[in-house]
Amino acid sequence: MKTKKQINTERNRVMRKMTGTEINSLVNLGKRTRFLFFLFFFAVVCLLTGNSVLAQTYPATLKVPVTFYDFHSNGSNPEFECPNDNKRHLGMVDSNQLTVNRKPMLGLHPFMDCGIAKWYVPWTAGDFTVPNYTTPATTTCSNPFRTVNYDTAFKNVVIDTFLIFQYVPASAGKYQYINDAFFPLDNKGFSAEGKKDAAGNLHNFSFTMELHWSFTKAPGMVFNFA
Repeated sequence: MKTKKQINTERNRVMRKMTGTEINSLVNLGKRTRFLFFLFFFAVVCLLTGNSVLAQTYPATLKVPVTFYDFHSNGSNPEFECPNDNKRHLGMVDSNQLTVNRKPMLGLHPFMDCGIAKWYVPWTAGDFTVPNYTTPATTTCSNPFRTVNYDTAFKNVVIDTFLIFQYVPASAGKYQYINDAFFPLDNKGFSAEGKKDAAGNLHNFSFTMELHWSFTKAPGMVFNFA
């Protein structure tokens, strides 16, 4: 038979054990509360940013501003839709630098692009000079420009618009624009002026396009033009 002292001792021991259990429960409850708060905060951040915190996401498209300069293709311009040797010519444009206005410059091996300084600027009246392409055609730009009685040889229509670039799936931010029938100025500017493709379809061929886009170049990055 246990004495009163023994009973009191066992009761105190049980009470101490219960107190320890309650303390541990409170500690564990605090940990769970902090963990649940972290999950809630993490979910709110994801919803507010619209992006995954763990992985970078990219928009499906990029709207890239461009400027088109549409020129006559009716023969009044000596460099657009004029007879030529129908061959590829390298070095027509300087590949190392632009003008102070960020425009293309004449290259070391020009070919019927001696007036390139007028290709990417709005037309202004009063210019009565044209490149001296005579028969046989001069393609080196060594002859001076000749004077004519009209100032509309390089008259153009400036059209500001944009191209939609598509995100390349599973890539690290790569975008591309693919268009195998690139006639963005059909029925715009000076229109086709009677020019047709091999299938007999009217198209506007006589234009230049200017695009400026800022990006961070990383080692190994290259431009691909096809």
